[in-house]
Amino acid sequence: MDYRPFIGRALINNTPNINLRKTPTLSSTYIDTNPTILDKKLVDILSFSGNFTEVRRLSKQIGWVSTEYLNLVCDCCFEPFPIQLKDYIAWVEAHKKLFHPKITIGRYEFQLLYKENGLHYKKIKIRNITQQQITFVVYPSNSQGNIYRLCLQDVENHLYKGNDYVAETFIHMDLQKFINENKHKLKQFEDQECENVTSIIPYGFETYRDYLVKRYVEFDDEFIKIISKLLCGDGFSHTYKIIGNMIDIFDASTRILSPIQCSRLLVDMENILKSIHLGTDKSKLVIEFKELYVDLFKKNRSGQDSGLSNMIKYNIMRYYLIFISKYLYDNYNIEFKTIRELFNSGDFFMEKYKHIKLNFTFYSVVIQNKTNKLTYTIIYAKYNYENSLEPILNNNYTIMLNLIPHGLDEIKGNEINSLGLYKKYTIIGIYLCKPFDYVLQVKSMALGEETHNYHFLGHVYDNLFPVKQINEYEREQKKDK
Repeated sequence: MDYRPFIGRALINNTPNINLRKTPTLSSTYIDTNPTILDKKLVDILSFSGNFTEVRRLSKQIGWVSTEYLNLVCDCCFEPFPIQLKDYIAWVEAHKKLFHPKITIGRYEFQLLYKENGLHYKKIKIRNITQQQITFVVYPSNSQGNIYRLCLQDVENHLYKGNDYVAETFIHMDLQKFINENKHKLKQFEDQECENVTSIIPYGFETYRDYLVKRYVEFDDEFIKIISKLLCGDGFSHTYKIIGNMIDIFDASTRILSPIQCSRLLVDMENILKSIHLGTDKSKLVIEFKELYVDLFKKNRSGQDSGLSNMIKYNIMRYYLIFISKYLYDNYNIEFKTIRELFNSGDFFMEKYKHIKLNFTFYSVVIQNKTNKLTYTIIYAKYNYENSLEPILNNNYTIMLNLIPHGLDEIKGNEINSLGLYKKYTIIGIYLCKPFDYVLQVKSMALGEETHNYHFLGHVYDNLFPVKQINEYEREQKKDK
């Protein structure tokens, strides 16, 4: 054999594209007795002849041995090396330039490997070239308007949504933009399972669950700590939890609310009670509100219908979100000069429901707490929603998608980690949620009973802090020009 010096590394994957043989002859039989090679391992390429390459493997008995051969492939997508080509290195470089674009974000370089054609999701596999050849998979979240999230599996192969339904697995926006612009270039493969949340090792010594603890930043704000207890999804399926959160806020109001904010809360409580024909006696306002919580809680526990109409449930949700919006406006400054347009998604259809067309323009802005001066980056979007089957809500909307805390060692909350996520994340309850949710999860608010359909909630989240104030600011800027 005509040997060559070491030329790189290859990823061994048990697919039809990779055939291990005892010798580089076409008549040799396949071997499958070496799980070290077959089980997705990186091996050194030592030499090659034709379309075969000699590799070395680690044997516990005798150390490194060089006795196996495999087909030369692209180590990104396993595309076979064409037999007629002689220059493997030149082929790989040209192939990767066409089908595997790379981007540097912060301290890491990421490379898109391939896309997986699943029934509900078109996943993208990505390599972190900088950090020990880490690979990870992202998927477009239907309920979040195709925002890409880190794909991890939990028990029984369910997608791991994280401690927070929205923020924890939210992919960095610079990487989102790069994927959106280049996904059409990628080779397509059949869908595969994502990594398990208990097994993925971001830094070689700790599981993702351990790493999670280090990423989470808690708000130094008692009001937000209270509202954070009600996570995205819970408020939609359990209206009583919204009522319970409002009671918790009222009980702590002397510590966390100004007199004006407390008055607002009482007005909202009164309006909610009046919508169900209660609250006529203001002296019993708080008592009746707490009785409403107990009544709704008991009905939910026993599986009974709440007795509230869909419109009343929407109004309760909206009262609650607007109250939070006004609190944030009172306590946080918007740094309007930091407004930055990130990218436009272009028109696209939801993967699961092709009758829903969306078009998002993503933005970021920095806000600052007026008291402790801590700063945060908010990712928000302005988008168009079109549903050809139910056009009644077709319109333009806005939504806040993520809120990233700034650390002392970070550059304005924009630092990325090795798995393509923001280095830090925080939660603020159902205020930070999504324009869609499953009917099953929002059944207390939805019109239908289908368990595999989506319910649009964009109108509930439209025009809240800080997007409401940003829109007003931008309208004033246009007037002055």
